[in-house]
Formats: sequence, structure tokens, C-alpha cells
Amino acid sequence: MTDLFLGGVIGYLLGAIPTGVLVGRAMSGRDVRYQGSGHTGGMNVYRLTGVWGAVITAVVDIFLGIASTTLTALLTGDPWAVMLAGVMADEAASWTDPGFHTGDYEVHEIVHGEQRLELFDRVEASGDVMVRTRVAGIYDKGSGALVELDVRADHRDSGKPLFSAITSLFIRGEGGFGGPPSPEYHDAIPPDRPPDHEIVYPTLAIQSLLYRHGGHDPHPIHFDPEVARRGGMKAPILMGLNTLGMAGRAVLHSVGGSEPDSMRAISGRFAKPAFNGDVLTTRIWVVENGAGTGPAKTQDVIYRVLNQDGVVVLDRGHALMSSERWR
Repeated sequence: MTDLFLGGVIGYLLGAIPTGVLVGRAMSGRDVRYQGSGHTGGMNVYRLTGVWGAVITAVVDIFLGIASTTLTALLTGDPWAVMLAGVMADEAASWTDPGFHTGDYEVHEIVHGEQRLELFDRVEASGDVMVRTRVAGIYDKGSGALVELDVRADHRDSGKPLFSAITSLFIRGEGGFGGPPSPEYHDAIPPDRPPDHEIVYPTLAIQSLLYRHGGHDPHPIHFDPEVARRGGMKAPILMGLNTLGMAGRAVLHSVGGSEPDSMRAISGRFAKPAFNGDVLTTRIWVVENGAGTGPAKTQDVIYRVLNQDGVVVLDRGHALMSSERWR
């Protein structure tokens, strides 16, 4: 076990050395993570520095991979530890989200447009699931391209569906390519009356720094002021899923009696950026039973989130609540 741990640490530490970043800065004075596709591999380094930068990056990365396995072999002599060192070296250097591998664009041009989540079973605090992500479609919105990622999660042992999610990413300036229009979804428009509930949550001055790790979102627009400025923002912005999570919490406590089983689906459109330190107010309208879109024993909830200045940062929010519990 000690040998495996040592091999994993050696592989991860050597694989995490940002060769492309270092070569890009040395040869051009720029950060390759903020150029082209935002990747640190040889192809993006080639776009920034030319062929020699790409060659140097490739050679050094290969050397680091060999070094991780060779050093592990010398220190442990365990073939399993050597194999783990190679795997961890590769994992440390990779960013596997397919949403960032669907084209060649500047990293600050991609924004989270909408999010949808549907639950089919109780999500426990721990478990073993199989998650599959595919690019469901790339649509022409005129001013940009809309990339939809379809995420499906199943229980690994039984194969029983656990949840599905649709993530919509908007790439500014990449429209006009003649692709198909985006699919239409149910439009959740608040009724013309005061909300049934208003829940206020403040955010921290370091909110996006914390959620960067808790929500596994390494996009630099959430923590790097320069990338945020290039994206037209006054400062790093909150993650859309962080805002959606706070809205979901407000709906769950006010409508669902703080019972996690009561929420069966939630969705929302990110209308404007929210920032660290914002005070977010979730306005909630409960649609009477029988007047919503859900099946029997469910209730539709429409919500929107505003900041302290009254600007809507999350709109067309919808949640499906149930009076039944998962079995």
C-alpha cells in the first residue's frame, strides 16, 4: 500500500508540472491557458510559439512521464506502483470535461448558459456510480454557438438511473455557421403576483475560490481578474452552479420542508453574472397543484434570483417538487 501511495504521489507531482505554460511564457511572454483553446498541450503551444515550442513541450512531457515511472521503479520495485505512477502523471496533466474540447476558442469566451437536472433516485452521501458525458449538440445562436452536454449517471452495480443533467455552454462570437437552432424547453415565467417566498443568502468575498474546489470548476474566469476582464467582467464571477445551488437550497427549505427527497428536478438560465460578496435573493412562486407541468403528487415551483441591486442573475428557474419519498 505504501508503494502504491508513493507511486501515485510521484506520478501526480511530475505530471502536474505545467510544461506548456512554462514554455509559452518563456518563448512568448504569454500564458497558453488564456490563448486559443486554453489547453496546455503541444498543439496549443504551437499556436502560440510555433513548432519549436511545441517540440520542446512534447519532449519534456514525455520525459516527465518516463521519469515518473522510472523513479517509482527504482524506489519501490513494485510493477503496480509503476503503472499507477504513469496513470497519475497523465491524470494530473489532463482536463477531461468535453465541453472544453469542442472547438478552438479563447477560454474567456465560454460562459455557462443554462443548467437542467432531473433526479430518478435518492443521491446518497456516498456510493458508486457510472457517469457518462456526451456532446448532445452544437447549435447556432447567431451571436454565438450553444454546446449542450448530456450527462447521465447510473448506479454502477444495478445500472439503475440516478440522475440526468443538461449543461448548456455558450461560446460568444462563434455563431453564424449555419447549424441547427437550439431545442425549445418549457419556459418558466413567474406569475403576475408577489412571490410566495423570498429567501436571502449572502455570498462570501472568496465564494468562487471555495467553490472552485468544492464544485470542481477550474475555469479561470472565476478566480483570475485578467481573464474576467478579457471576458468583459469587472471581476471574477461566481460559478453558475453555485448560484443555482443556493437557489435550490432556498426552494428546498421553503417549499420542500428541508426534505431532500422532495426535489425531483431543477433548472435555470444564467441571465447576468453574480460576483463574490453579492447578496442573492431567491423569489419563489408555488404553482397550485393541478396547474403545473408535473405528474400527480408533484408541484411546480418557479423562481428567479436577484442581487442586491435588483438585477436578475438567474431567470426562468423551475423546480419540480414531490410529496412522495424515494423508496
